[in-house]
Amino acid sequence: MERERFALTQVRRRLRRMAEVTKRFAAGLYDQRFEVIIADEVGQIQANLNQVAEQFVEILAREKILVEQNARLEERARLSQDLQAKGLTTALRDYVTTWSRQCRIAADLSLPETCLLPLAVEEALWRVTQEALSNVARHSGASLVQLHLEWTEQHVSLYVSDHGQGFEVTT
Repeated sequence: MERERFALTQVRRRLRRMAEVTKRFAAGLYDQRFEVIIADEVGQIQANLNQVAEQFVEILAREKILVEQNARLEERARLSQDLQAKGLTTALRDYVTTWSRQCRIAADLSLPETCLLPLAVEEALWRVTQEALSNVARHSGASLVQLHLEWTEQHVSLYVSDHGQGFEVTT
């Protein structure tokens, strides 16, 4: 009788622990797992729940990757649409004007009226401009940035310069 009572107490304790762990898991604490001590029916349930938790975490990770990829694709589609609708020079002029106002850094633009380039080249120039201006705003302490775009049938050049503090290059 005493042995049965002890066994029942142990099962109840394990079930309470299962209730605590599953409650935390349901609350979003996905690192919760069971330590399977005894390979009885309760232990099998705990092992199965651990496996379900691992699969759930893997699904969440894959979903996060898909969401991030989808966001990048949407941004690329929006950018492509903006560049087809406005054209590269107008899009750059609008972007730099807004950036200049927000960062309180004067911008001197030299852009051609039109610039007929493949979309992939326009996107690359757009991204380079964004990154260069971001670096100017964060690191240079500049009061003026100059952006110069020129193109011919054979080549395209984008120059971004500022009058900031620069940095020491050590080799």
